Amino acid sequence: MAEFNAVTGTATASCTASGTTTALDLHGLVPNAVYTAWNLVFQAPGFDPTFANLTGLGALGTPDGTENVFHSSAAGDAKLSATTPAGPLSMMGSIMGCALTEEFEWHIVGAYHIDGQAHGAQVGPDGTAVEQFGFMFKR
Repeated sequence: MAEFNAVTGTATASCTASGTTTALDLHGLVPNAVYTAWNLVFQAPGFDPTFANLTGLGALGTPDGTENVFHSSAAGDAKLSATTPAGPLSMMGSIMGCALTEEFEWHIVGAYHIDGQAHGAQVGPDGTAVEQFGFMFKR
């Protein structure tokens, strides 16, 4: 469990005319594994363990889930860059054009896929993925 929780890295985000561009640079992932990245949007007062303030959930990048999948290297490293456009998210709700300044709280979460498969616009069937890391941005 300590190794699973030892992911390090950076997330950078910027706002463009096309939406919110996010770049991930990650280390300490499960080697040679399949991952996906997800947007979570929260209204004020922000995240709480019940997810009562969650207003949006969906694939990082385009809502069809084609840009949020990435694979870790044999050393457990990975990079991903994607732009999420304003509008509906793949699973629920929507996201503003600049998540950094227009959303109260925004998270980027990485899911490790135990089944070795990405499931497009959905996280996948119960028991096939688990959140391994996350980055939080709050106004």
